[in-house]
Amino acid sequence: MRKALTLSHEQYRGFAELCKAEAGQALEVSSTDAMNGDWAQAGFMAWEVIADVRASQAAFALEVSRIELADSIIVGDFRRAGRSRPETNWDALTDDEIYPFIVWHEIGHRRDNFNMLDVMMARSNFPDEVVKRIRWVNEVLADRFAWAQIRPGEMLAKTEGGKRDAQLIEDTIALMAQHCQRAKFKPRPIPGGQYAHVSPRMLESPRLAAFVGPDVHPELLAHYVWKSANRPIRSRRPAAIANHQTGEVVA
Repeated sequence: MRKALTLSHEQYRGFAELCKAEAGQALEVSSTDAMNGDWAQAGFMAWEVIADVRASQAAFALEVSRIELADSIIVGDFRRAGRSRPETNWDALTDDEIYPFIVWHEIGHRRDNFNMLDVMMARSNFPDEVVKRIRWVNEVLADRFAWAQIRPGEMLAKTEGGKRDAQLIEDTIALMAQHCQRAKFKPRPIPGGQYAHVSPRMLESPRLAAFVGPDVHPELLAHYVWKSANRPIRSRRPAAIANHQTGEVVA
């Protein structure tokens, strides 16, 4: 039987506050299947969040982007993928460090990346190598950011590829710096609170609402459960799916 880590309600609540404070993003619970095999994704698009889910009716004060986090992780799959990362060896993490690392990695995409939207929206203005490599190098930077939070002051554990490509990585970072802005936007923290500024998607089922807490208003929950059940079938909102091993976008 394959060992799995399961996201607890307490973990979710702690991570949700972390995402609000450090990335200015709301946190949603998803699954690896829904995210095409990923354990987490950070979105670009801003969406309304509910100001206080203890109220019977939704009020919206902010529009923010979201981080999606898988409700479970197969440890072996994570470690196998981690050994083939561009630089940081995820397999060096303890089991207890896996979920925090993943969350900090997604926050790292917000806090210390080259601005990918600038490149994707005007590809012809950038050298081909920049377009080709920006996602790859951003994966390197997000991993470094997360490692610094989980293992502060400790030397980075590198994959064989990371050791082999050490100079290529530094050269690519230098190339990106010539053409792209790094950490272009400073995230604005979202006011904290267990029931504050919650994504409506967290109220689409009683199971999801339980991650938020027991004081979600039942009328508000019933409203969003009904909306979810009666929503026309449509594709999920677009998201770039980064390959665990290379950082290249595969969908």
